[in-house]
Amino acid sequence: MIKNVIFDLDGVLRVAKDDNLKDILPKEILLKMKLEDLGLSLKQFYKKYITGSEFIKEFDLGNLSDEKLTEIVCKKFNLDKDVFEFLLKLRLRDDFNIYFLECFELIHKLKKNGFNVYILSNMNTEMSKVLKNHLENEPFDDILFSCDTKHVKPDLETYVAALEKWNADAKESIFIDDNAVNLVPFENLGGKTFLFDRFNIDNSVKKLKKAIYGKKSIGREISQADSVIFEK
Repeated sequence: MIKNVIFDLDGVLRVAKDDNLKDILPKEILLKMKLEDLGLSLKQFYKKYITGSEFIKEFDLGNLSDEKLTEIVCKKFNLDKDVFEFLLKLRLRDDFNIYFLECFELIHKLKKNGFNVYILSNMNTEMSKVLKNHLENEPFDDILFSCDTKHVKPDLETYVAALEKWNADAKESIFIDDNAVNLVPFENLGGKTFLFDRFNIDNSVKKLKKAIYGKKSIGREISQADSVIFEK
């Protein structure tokens, strides 16, 4: 029987906007960019220089500040500091975060039905502050970010430490992530997992409800008319 529902954050509960750089950057910044970067979207830029780089683990562990990351990335890739700083700060703006309201509807229902609901996510220090502020009025029992715990997914210690902190049994828990690699360690601990498809949110939420409640009780759960206060 599932008692604990653990959500990843990015790709499961929210995404950042992925606008093309040429459409969102001021002219003076565009003129400083590398020619080969002009056709990138914001997500592609982050992947090229941050999330897909050798520095991402230390960044998510909280060992690299935004300032230090800017310094080493600009030096390694010969980037203009003004350009990188501008794009790095965009991720902290409220209007660059898109939350999946369907997931938050489910979270409110889960809490009303007696489940423990958590977030376990890799996240750097500055972004974690923004997200904690956004989520402070949501009914999560706890939010654990890698920059606070000093463990990153998919390292097994990440899940062990979280379960110990929450006094939760993996066999009574389900972990939801949009990256299959992050699910494997939790399965090895005996927990149930769910691969979330952020490109088909409605269908993913529907399947997730069945995975949590089971087929027999899903009809009763869906029939409940619960209000949702999440509006950010």
